[in-house]
Amino acid sequence: MEQKEMIVFYSIIITSLLTKVIIGVKGSDNWEEHNGKLYAVLKDQQGAIKETWEKAVVMCDKEDAILFSPTVHMNIWNIDFLRRNGIKNGWIGINDKCIEGNWIWADGSPVYKTDMNWGKNQPDNDKGMENCGHLHQNSAWNDLPCNEQSVKLPVICQKYCRPGPADILFIVDTSTSTEGRLNRTIEIMTYIVKRLPIGSEDFQIALMKYNYHPSLVFNFVEYKSVQSVTSAFHEIHISNGPTNTVCVRNTEADIIVLLDVQKNQSSFGFQYRKTAIRKLLEGLYNDNPNVQIGMVAYSDHADYVFKLSWSNNVHSRIAAAFQVELDKVSVESNLSHTLQFVGVDAFRSSNGGRPLARKIVMIFSSLFTGYSVEIRDQILNLNQLDIEVLGVAKYHNEPISTNYTEILLDTSQLLVIPKESHTDPFDCLKAVSGMTSYYVCNDSVFQLYP
Repeated sequence: MEQKEMIVFYSIIITSLLTKVIIGVKGSDNWEEHNGKLYAVLKDQQGAIKETWEKAVVMCDKEDAILFSPTVHMNIWNIDFLRRNGIKNGWIGINDKCIEGNWIWADGSPVYKTDMNWGKNQPDNDKGMENCGHLHQNSAWNDLPCNEQSVKLPVICQKYCRPGPADILFIVDTSTSTEGRLNRTIEIMTYIVKRLPIGSEDFQIALMKYNYHPSLVFNFVEYKSVQSVTSAFHEIHISNGPTNTVCVRNTEADIIVLLDVQKNQSSFGFQYRKTAIRKLLEGLYNDNPNVQIGMVAYSDHADYVFKLSWSNNVHSRIAAAFQVELDKVSVESNLSHTLQFVGVDAFRSSNGGRPLARKIVMIFSSLFTGYSVEIRDQILNLNQLDIEVLGVAKYHNEPISTNYTEILLDTSQLLVIPKESHTDPFDCLKAVSGMTSYYVCNDSVFQLYP
């Protein structure tokens, strides 16, 4: 079994829970990850399995997956995926069986026109019998009969990546200074655990409490079920005495926002990114008064909009951000140079940088240039300086999301504003507020229980 990652929570504010180990689907060993989802062509000893659309849906369901649901934004990847798997076409999870022309995905959600990729003169519903979709080797869509035995195509399934396995250690402050808040901490830990598969091959949970002296409440192998773990959380109680300075809460955070202003991007997308920045600033200053924010606009060169040391009035900063306009001249953005500039200058004490503050860079960009060794190298350099780099992508633009995941050090560093949300679509940016409040622990806390 592969070595498990150790994830440690120092605070009740949980910002992310992502691991780099992906569990494969039973019965299939050829799953491929792309933008947070897994894809596979179902195969047997003879190669790709070919079935009717109806049977393909059932086969994917048995794999705890759905039928392949590509969009027009995935065309380049789709073509390469079919080629890598030695197939020229395959079923996709769309149909209009209920209402002719009203195409829906296999899960019942509507297929938006902006996601469609129909071939020329398609769909044509030939002979009134074609109500299910398939994909050609050029990624164009076509409609075919759903359950005609003479029409069988390769079965392609997709599912969301499943995180794990991982060992999670909760460290809880039980000193008298937390009295009145311990129950809330237990509620949050319970909420997290109830959404995880618990077991030796999945997630294992341990709990440590501390006030003046740390102690282990239970280890990783003591409890093997969700019920037993969550019940054990109630074994912790407030203890007499102050919190030991082995773990100290820090709320200082210096954040630099990078806004791409190169001319060759849509005006709508640019305004959308400025709205996202406004939401970010409002949320950060509301959640943590100890945060400082600077902003840099860049194309082929970088210019300060405002530095960390500028006025902490959020309305003034938002007004300055909205005064930024696209370049008048068409030039290519130089993100690698901008990242280098930020690493050298933006966090200097003369510009308001604080030596003990958590340092974060957030990229708001159309990112048309795609993967670049230079950009990746600069992000690695910033990481070595303890400067975290996050990317923000707008919901429907898959190429931008793909480009981000190629340059960022981990997919958890990409914040995607969803296309649809029952609440504010910019709520994903609240994760940044969680990152600004954290605990710094002395190394001795980990030496107690090797």
